[in-house]
Amino acid sequence: MKLILYCAVIFLACAFTCLTGPESVANAKPIPGCASNTECPQGRRISRHVQGQPEPRSESSNSDSADDSSDLNPELDRCSTDPCKNNGTCVEGADNYTCSCADGFRGRNCEELDRCSTGPCKNNGTCVEGADNYTCSCTDGFRGRNCEEAVPVASCQEGWFFFSGSCYYLSDMDLDWLSAVAACNETGAYLTEIQTQAELDFFTTIPDFNEFVWIGLNDRKIEGEFVWHKSGDPVSFISPQYYFRGSFPDWDCVAFEVNSNFWVDGSCNMELLYICEKESMY
Repeated sequence: MKLILYCAVIFLACAFTCLTGPESVANAKPIPGCASNTECPQGRRISRHVQGQPEPRSESSNSDSADDSSDLNPELDRCSTDPCKNNGTCVEGADNYTCSCADGFRGRNCEELDRCSTGPCKNNGTCVEGADNYTCSCTDGFRGRNCEEAVPVASCQEGWFFFSGSCYYLSDMDLDWLSAVAACNETGAYLTEIQTQAELDFFTTIPDFNEFVWIGLNDRKIEGEFVWHKSGDPVSFISPQYYFRGSFPDWDCVAFEVNSNFWVDGSCNMELLYICEKESMY
């Protein structure tokens, strides 16, 4: 009986092996890193690459990596993109760039118009930037697009022009020099005394002022020593290229032509226009 049972167990074991053995072998998973389980002897270490870790690289590989890294982080050159508009100049800084703008422009990248930067307003006028253009706020005595035209103001009587605390009158008739002195005196004024370049420039703003006119400068007392008629002060403001002293002894009175600023002494008997000057009413 025992022999029969023993034989039965052996038979069943062989039958079970025949039925399940091939399938189990087919479904078995190979050890990672090996073509099959039989290629890796027991105890072989699995590579870090298989486990998701990077393989160690050779010295040459490390060098290549450093080169790649430098390619990914080049030195910044912000000006290379030409960020400054309207002929602005880009200046590279430590942390950023700045734009040096051409006249007429402003802003981070010189993108905004700045019409006032060119100083369009004359005679101390104030430039005010607008949405589409600029405007000039003119001082007393001036008007026009750029405050370029002198006009009478309330501080001077009608027909007189205001500048820097004085009122000026350009005659509409010709007189000899002494008659011009008398005509100015009758109005409480005197033949003008020009003391500064600004005052000289002012005369160019008076409309229709384009002839030779008498001023108060003369050398009637001492030939060659020019003084102002009212104050008696010697001439202190004059540009050499604008002045000519005639060679005739009786040419003692000075006139000037406003467009050229040419000053010349001539015969006091000539009849010319003249300019009177007096203090304003305030």
